[in-house]
Amino acid sequence: MSSLGDDLFASRKKPLPYLIAEIKKHQEKASKFISKTESNKQTSINNSKDLPNNATIRREYIDCGKLDCQWVHGPYYYAYWKDEDGKLHKKYIGKYLPASIKNE
Repeated sequence: MSSLGDDLFASRKKPLPYLIAEIKKHQEKASKFISKTESNKQTSINNSKDLPNNATIRREYIDCGKLDCQWVHGPYYYAYWKDEDGKLHKKYIGKYLPASIKNE
């Protein structure tokens, strides 16, 4: 005679090959996420090269522009500076602030 608890979970038991396939699927998703994050970090590093010394780094939240989107997205990092003529320049750095900028 089985208990009520055993009967409740009997229908939820999955075969081992199914569980292994699920684990592999989640591992692939995690791997893709990690590689995308590393790619975004490298993009931020590349975009932060060749900034003038007088650049100011700001963290901004941006409206995406979609009519039905009420959320702000970010944070995204931007560099602002003025050239010799006093003209303001803005450059997108990326989603991540590179360590080389953090330490300055």
